[in-house]
Amino acid sequence: MALLNDIKLTDTKIIQNDSGDIVKILKCNPKKNEKISEVYCSWAISKKIKAWKMQTFQTMNLFVLKGDIRFVFIDTNDEVMKIDINFNSNKLITIPPGIWYGFMCVSRDNGLILNSTDINHSPDNVKRKAVDYFPISYFKDKA
Repeated sequence: MALLNDIKLTDTKIIQNDSGDIVKILKCNPKKNEKISEVYCSWAISKKIKAWKMQTFQTMNLFVLKGDIRFVFIDTNDEVMKIDINFNSNKLITIPPGIWYGFMCVSRDNGLILNSTDINHSPDNVKRKAVDYFPISYFKDKA
């Protein structure tokens, strides 16, 4: 049973550099059997909702590269959590399997999200629902 408190919000490490800072987003711990199998980016069109998905096996690690993104999560108890993140937040969101999620770019320009996963994507291992399956109001400013 996946619950909202299983979602991790981690600070990323900023390494100062006169030629341009380095953002260390994710470092796997081999002692904990952590790994990265796939890395990709997903564009988020301004004011357009991308929802709903739930991974059945895959852990997602999301980092906002561009824009202001509102993430909405729903657990197996139908509890709802919203997290607003932009690049300057320097936060990594780790979503375990079993959590419904969606996102919307709330900034004027489109957003870009980096996703690194622990196993390769398989269409057989993801559940989907129509964008209006859960209330669209979850993406509004007030819960």
